[in-house]
Amino acid sequence: MASEITVTVALQVNKTYLQHSQIPGSISIDMSGTRCAGGAQELSTSHEVVNLNELTTANQGWAYFRNTSSTAGQSIALGIVVSSTFYPVVEMKPGEVAMFRLNTTVSTAQAIYAKSSSGTPVLQYWIAEN
Repeated sequence: MASEITVTVALQVNKTYLQHSQIPGSISIDMSGTRCAGGAQELSTSHEVVNLNELTTANQGWAYFRNTSSTAGQSIALGIVVSSTFYPVVEMKPGEVAMFRLNTTVSTAQAIYAKSSSGTPVLQYWIAEN
C-alpha cells in the first residue's frame, strides 16, 4: 500500500500588526512497516526514555506528541541523551502538540527522551513504524 499516513498542517498568527499564514495543506506519506508505539507516559523533572514498545530507533518513523497538562508551567521537553546529558530540542507548553519524522539512520538514530519542567504532566504519544 502507499500513502497510509496523511499529515495536514496549518499555521495562523494574528498579533496586533503581525499577521502571517502558512497553509501547506496535506501530504501523504508511505508507511512500509505495520507496527506502532504509543500511549500516555507520566513524566517527572528527570529525563526518561519514551517507550518505543516493539519499535527500535532504526525503524521509528512519523511521531505525534502532546502535552496533556493544562497547568501553567508544566512544559515538556523532548530531546536526546548523549553521555548521560539531556539535550532538549522540542518544547511543548500545556496543551501543545508536535509532529515530525524521527531519524532512522542507523549510525545516528537516537532514542527520544522526555522530561517535565515541573510537576508530573502526561505525555501522549504515537509513533508509526517507518
